[in-house]
Amino acid sequence: MAHVVDEDGLWTGEVDVFVQTGDIIDRGDDTIALYEWLEELREQAHGVGGEMISLLGNHEWMNTIGDWRYVFPSEIETFDSISARQKAVTTGWLANIWASNYTTAARLPLHALLGPPNTDYPPPEDSQYVRANAGPLSHAAFSFVHGGLAPSYPNLQPFPSAINNISASLFHKLRSRDPQPPPHPPHAYPGLPVGTTREEARLYGSDGPLWYRGWAEESEAKVCAQVNQVLEKTGTRRMVMGHTPNLRSIVARCGGKVLIIDTGKS
Repeated sequence: MAHVVDEDGLWTGEVDVFVQTGDIIDRGDDTIALYEWLEELREQAHGVGGEMISLLGNHEWMNTIGDWRYVFPSEIETFDSISARQKAVTTGWLANIWASNYTTAARLPLHALLGPPNTDYPPPEDSQYVRANAGPLSHAAFSFVHGGLAPSYPNLQPFPSAINNISASLFHKLRSRDPQPPPHPPHAYPGLPVGTTREEARLYGSDGPLWYRGWAEESEAKVCAQVNQVLEKTGTRRMVMGHTPNLRSIVARCGGKVLIIDTGKS
């Protein structure tokens, strides 16, 4: 529908940027094939000047933590064993892809003067993009996360690096556990690792960018009263998120400032 790929599943070159908002895993038995395909698309996009932006959803994080409540038993078999799957999502090939090519938040400027994807807002004082990001174009950008950017979340600036730096630190700590805790269930829930900071725990909390549902669930009046302060802090005009499905259509709120794109088709 979006002409990102053709009938053979190859990058068409008809779009400049494709953003995927996470939760590829825990959706059935095609986990391996899907991640391999997306990495092939990434290479194809780069080959023709396109870009693929990939975000971690709460389910990618759950699997690395060891929370396997939503894992399909038949999907485990595609990895050959529980131990092989656990290695893949903690220290092995799949976790390597997540660490290298995925972030928790993204900012997509809509004008070249504002910088490439994930240029911070506000930019560092020595950045070549300071002037444009302080002018009329400054908020000509979209934000993307899996869950949502809560008004109460304290680490919104600079966006998106404040979130992504915390995310990278926590992800590294999870991958460094030795030994890795056995998955839950049937074993006890392992929780976040020893040494997790307050900021890292907040990232994975209910008002963090992986789990927050307020933009989808709060009243229109409350959402529209709060949205501008978050857009202002993140240097954006619209915020895009998944996580809270609407099986009928994409949901636009507050004149399109809030876009909730999970339609249950992943």
